[in-house]
Amino acid sequence: MRSLLLAAVAGAFSAGVGSGATQVVGGSTIRIQAAPWTVFVQQQSGLTTFLCTGSVVDASHILTAAHCVYNDAGALAAPAALGIRAGVSNLSSPLKTDAEQDRPVSAIRVHPSYVWTGRPAPDDVAVLALATPLDLSGPAVQAIPLPTAGTAFPSGAAVAVAGFGRESPTVSSSGQLASMTGTVDAQGTCGSTEDGMLANNGILVCASSSTGAVCNGDSGSGLVTVGATPTLIGVVSDGTSNCDSGTHGVFTYIGAPEILDFVQGNDDPPLAPRATETTTLDLKWNPPLVVGSTVSCATGGWSGDRSRFTYAFVNLATGRVLQAGPKSTYPIPLTAAGATIACEVTAVNDGGTTLAETKPTSAVGPAPMPRILRIRPLAAARGQGIEMRVTVDAPRGLSGKVSVCLAPPKTVAGRLCRSTVNSDGAARDVPFIFDFRVKPGAPLGTSPITITATAGVSKATASAPLRVTKS
Repeated sequence: MRSLLLAAVAGAFSAGVGSGATQVVGGSTIRIQAAPWTVFVQQQSGLTTFLCTGSVVDASHILTAAHCVYNDAGALAAPAALGIRAGVSNLSSPLKTDAEQDRPVSAIRVHPSYVWTGRPAPDDVAVLALATPLDLSGPAVQAIPLPTAGTAFPSGAAVAVAGFGRESPTVSSSGQLASMTGTVDAQGTCGSTEDGMLANNGILVCASSSTGAVCNGDSGSGLVTVGATPTLIGVVSDGTSNCDSGTHGVFTYIGAPEILDFVQGNDDPPLAPRATETTTLDLKWNPPLVVGSTVSCATGGWSGDRSRFTYAFVNLATGRVLQAGPKSTYPIPLTAAGATIACEVTAVNDGGTTLAETKPTSAVGPAPMPRILRIRPLAAARGQGIEMRVTVDAPRGLSGKVSVCLAPPKTVAGRLCRSTVNSDGAARDVPFIFDFRVKPGAPLGTSPITITATAGVSKATASAPLRVTKS
């Protein structure tokens, strides 16, 4: 669905000359004062110049994508090969209202878990230390606040991204800063769940705009909340190769503790839960899957720091959560007949919160009905004890408690109940034996005994005659 956004757009650049960097596809050109945290990031590797975007987090530090500080061979750039330009609305033709500030880079911090592969990779974030601090006193160069620790995932938040990236993969432009607005997807999704949940979604966020898309050269750009006090919540890491408007961008999620701790100076941050090739994620039940069955969700083999798990059973047809919490089993009620169910696992640790989802079940069938087998006629004298045998035919799929209750007329005998457990849901005849005494004053003649059998969520009733004689 996605291919790497080569933030390192190769192209020549020098002051006052048009570069290979261009604008957000489908975005609107803006002045730097509208996004004063946005800076141009340049890496010189031999005769090749790689162009990215970054964000000012304080006067001495710039946040960008980790892949922006590597060359095409996967070698980490020397700090001297990097520089940033702040305070400009147009790279080739600065406006009179611009306040250009160029700074060399003195040090590079790459997230310790980032591995350059030439493909999208988790922890795609780097912090550039500047040789000389920026002047943040004017409206053209300002720092962008980071999220507060513990902030909830921003599903549905209105956001904006500004960058110096291309307007199409093959068309160069004036180097004008451009911005677009969009919306953050629900955690784990990039517009659709057809391909399953986004891997490493504990440290990634997806967002899209109906009218624009991030493109080459936008890598490292800041995804910020829209409002009176914008907050940096993401860094452009990946997107579609065609940069078509409406396609989804993938951003390193700054609000994840694993990422936020690193940005704030921790070079050994706790790692969020990660699903790996050895991770198991299963939803099991004893077939057939019917009302009254119990589905069980199990997971294991996660990497990262020790995780705690909760489970949500979801009706995929409606999106309704049927049950959520620490309990990993779900007895299917009558109201879930026809549902297709998946289990969404939430793994939480000090590094973040990651979601994963099992493959769905087939549609839940109706509850099988138990049957009370024929009972021979009974006879007993007043005050006499009697044994009554009841057999319940429990069809395949009726798992759980099987109960039988006898209800003679109150003048004949008291109510009695017995139960057992059909643990595996296999088809079987379940026998019950009842011993009771006919009351000394019971009326003579034939009285009906009402029999109720309950198996899972299903019930069956029958009646057996009891003839009472004199003692």
